[in-house]
Amino acid sequence: LKSFSEAITLGNGSTMADSAAVMSQKFALSSAAAAIAESSTFPLDLTKIRMQTANMYAASNQPLTRPSMLGTAYGIVANEGILALWQGLAPAVTRHVFYSGTDKLSFAEQPSCPKCMCFKASE
Repeated sequence: LKSFSEAITLGNGSTMADSAAVMSQKFALSSAAAAIAESSTFPLDLTKIRMQTANMYAASNQPLTRPSMLGTAYGIVANEGILALWQGLAPAVTRHVFYSGTDKLSFAEQPSCPKCMCFKASE
């Protein structure tokens, strides 16, 4: 025997080592997808938050303004630089990487229980 996990054959003919490889691949791919998605949409989220808080520090005697999405994004780039649109990206990506990876593993069909009646409708 090469290892204990290779000796245990699951109901569908695969081994526990095969199952672990599939699960780690699912985790890696879903984490990568989440990181790419968060990185591409983060500037929109940052702009939305800046729009929501735009009048928070305005003087009480000034009328409220309604900034536009493009105007807010332009103001961020003009005043802080283009990279400011991705400021704070690391914590957001870290959150999504662990959440998405764990989410896919938690709700995926597990090959270790092929004949499980847990989620099948009763006859």
